[in-house]
Amino acid sequence: MCYGVVPPAATEWAFELLLNESKGNSWVFKRDPDIRWSLPLTTSRTTSDIPYLNPEIVLLHKAGRNIPKDQSDFEQTVDRLSSTAVKRMVDALEIIHPAHPWLERLAHDPVALYETA
Repeated sequence: MCYGVVPPAATEWAFELLLNESKGNSWVFKRDPDIRWSLPLTTSRTTSDIPYLNPEIVLLHKAGRNIPKDQSDFEQTVDRLSSTAVKRMVDALEIIHPAHPWLERLAHDPVALYETA
């Protein structure tokens, strides 16, 4: 489920809340319950200790839509993903969207190929 907050007189969301499911110590992808990751792998924290959902999970949700904003978010984020994040994302995309165009870009990402997680 996704909820957004739009301030009065604004045309865009101020922020978005993405509610995710879990079972035990595993995050469960809402579009395919066979895709599960350990809960500690789903979030990180800013230098101010504010938790946020890891980008590969956000992108995985966006992969189901084909809109320019999601493509732009992917392009701005892909080079910053760790090799572990890329692998998790590729594994999940191959299950839910096996012909997704992002798979080719992820497979040829030089940072992901040479970085150690």
